Amino acid sequence: MNSELVKKLRLPTDSDRVLVLDAPAGYMEQLGLGSKHTALDEHQAGSYEFVQMFFRSIRDVEAGAAQALQAVIEKLKLGLKRPSDKA
Repeated sequence: MNSELVKKLRLPTDSDRVLVLDAPAGYMEQLGLGSKHTALDEHQAGSYEFVQMFFRSIRDVEAGAAQALQAVIEKLKLGLKRPSDKA
């Protein structure tokens, strides 16, 4: 594991809610993560603490961005609520 990289990314090391999509070869090993962190788990969708996706072209962005957003969208909604917002 590359602890400098993990620290720089602020990767939560004590969480299973980490998702890295389309990572280059060897990258997951550098982060100390396994294959369970490379596919969106529908049961955890919206609750991931860390999502990183690699894109090689605009076409990749168009095809994959929705998946990355799905992984964190509920967490983003909760973070955007103001204290005066009603649940």
